[in-house]
Amino acid sequence: HFDYVLPGRTSQSFAYETVGRKLVMDFLNGYNATIVMYGQTGSGKTHTMFGPTGEQMPETALDGPPPKHLGIVPRAVHEVLLANESRRARGKKTTLSVSYVEIYGSDVTDLLRDGKRVGHNKVGSTKYVLDKKCAVEVKSLQEVYHLLNVGDLQKRKAATAMNDRSSRAHALFILNLDMEDEATNVCVRSQLFLADLGGSEQVKRSKVHHGHTSTDGGFTMGKNMRE
Repeated sequence: HFDYVLPGRTSQSFAYETVGRKLVMDFLNGYNATIVMYGQTGSGKTHTMFGPTGEQMPETALDGPPPKHLGIVPRAVHEVLLANESRRARGKKTTLSVSYVEIYGSDVTDLLRDGKRVGHNKVGSTKYVLDKKCAVEVKSLQEVYHLLNVGDLQKRKAATAMNDRSSRAHALFILNLDMEDEATNVCVRSQLFLADLGGSEQVKRSKVHHGHTSTDGGFTMGKNMRE
């Protein structure tokens, strides 16, 4: 049984309220949480997770409601920054940082540092990311929007018959929150993982190029086919 099924015309705000808010509250209360977007190419995973990107990203004030087209990631950041302001007013020290990485086969790259490869193997890459070695501290929505746009420009994309900007890898946006009560010196750390997986697809529908046969009769698989 599914916990909930969202109709096709569900608004971004309702999707966040249904899927995201409870996990964001867990994150703010010191628990690690994860939201994963999985589905077929062109089904709306990236739209639901991020909403508009690049020049389409609207100017947003922290004290106002998020614009209707924003996805789960900017809405989550909006809520976390509001909570941090409230906590600082009560004497709590909070630090928010973000990481934006892409997983392509066995390679992990840092989208906020020109797509630089992270680590030399899966274990090293995982440790590097989880230890926040590629995290960037943020204090405003505008800083987060800028980093989202920087990361989006580094992503691997390719056109298929099903989607003209299909994600060719998994994108992982991570919120890292450090909270400290200065009166008691108690420190709590949590992470919120927001994963936008690459599209799953049938090759006969996406119509990617299978590859080519070399002069010696061997077959070389095409790049999009391997993806």
